[in-house]
Amino acid sequence: MDDIAAFTRREFCAAHRMSESAYFELKRAGRGPREMRLGARGVRITKEAAAEWRRRMEEIAAEEIAAAESASLNGKEKDAEESTSSDEEAA
Repeated sequence: MDDIAAFTRREFCAAHRMSESAYFELKRAGRGPREMRLGARGVRITKEAAAEWRRRMEEIAAEEIAAAESASLNGKEKDAEESTSSDEEAA
């Protein structure tokens, strides 16, 4: 990837091991990389935009993992509270 200044969409997808349909889904969701238009020559994604996109996707993934872990912990705490109150009622 170091010798490429800008990717076509197809090259970007191949380099990042994603389908073009996944690319367009990300783009529709506002999670796609920055693109530059080259008139009739199409769209290109600079290597800087690709690097920025990878960092942003890593941040999003970390936030989603943290949220899932937090929800899991909150669920376990709630289960523990319910179990404690059930034990107290039985006694």
